[in-house]
Amino acid sequence: MNPTQYSENCLPKIESTAVATSSKKYVATDSEQYAIFKKNLVKFISADCWAIVVNDEILYNLYKDKSVKENIQDTLFRNLMINDLDSVFRNAFCKEKDLHMIIYMFYESSEFLVCKYTFVTNTLTLDHMVNMVCHTKTTSTFDNEKVEKTIMNACRNYSNRMLVQEDLNDYHDKYFLFKQELEFQTTSNKEQYDSLKPQIRHIIPYKKGYYDYVAKKGYDSLEKWATDNGKTMEDIVYGRNDIYVISGSPIRKTMTLKELLDTLKPNWNK
Repeated sequence: MNPTQYSENCLPKIESTAVATSSKKYVATDSEQYAIFKKNLVKFISADCWAIVVNDEILYNLYKDKSVKENIQDTLFRNLMINDLDSVFRNAFCKEKDLHMIIYMFYESSEFLVCKYTFVTNTLTLDHMVNMVCHTKTTSTFDNEKVEKTIMNACRNYSNRMLVQEDLNDYHDKYFLFKQELEFQTTSNKEQYDSLKPQIRHIIPYKKGYYDYVAKKGYDSLEKWATDNGKTMEDIVYGRNDIYVISGSPIRKTMTLKELLDTLKPNWNK
């Protein structure tokens, strides 16, 4: 699956639409229809919503790194949309200004959902188009140079097996792996584990590159490691995922590569 290309404002660029439902219209003066429309809109905003655009103005955007103040402003607007949507429509009606809303729902890699809502004030109609699966061009979501620099700086500050401060508290080595491995069940059966090993890959920072100690192979970058295994950067997670466990409780705790980079932000520009 191809990763997403982002525009200058950090919103995903829509290249094509694979699926789109037909538009549904509701009458705002009908309390039952209005309640259905509002419930549907709030459901999407409350879920995995990554951006909200109202009349071409981006009022909420998780795709973009922001200051603390900007994040607070974003959160306040999203909470307003969830908890007091009536006031948003009432304000538009008083100003006789139509509302055109686009909601970006993060999906995976090169796909994401775009939900479109329209409130036409002069006819008091509500228009809803949802479930547009949008595909984008094949440009990496990650700045690979920044990824490598951040990880190497973290290695200098901590350890190549413990990149995050909290890792130092549990004394268990961590590594990079592919998220598909998380689907495997923990086992104490050696034969069963051996049958899974061809699908298991664990890599750690080593010297100025990386070393996959399962495949016993070195790599210059995480991207090359992913490509060599038929994966993308979006498939990589960091943490620990115990599969073969003879005694004790298995540790199965990981974070996405983006979550790791957000945690390691102080190491970005060192």
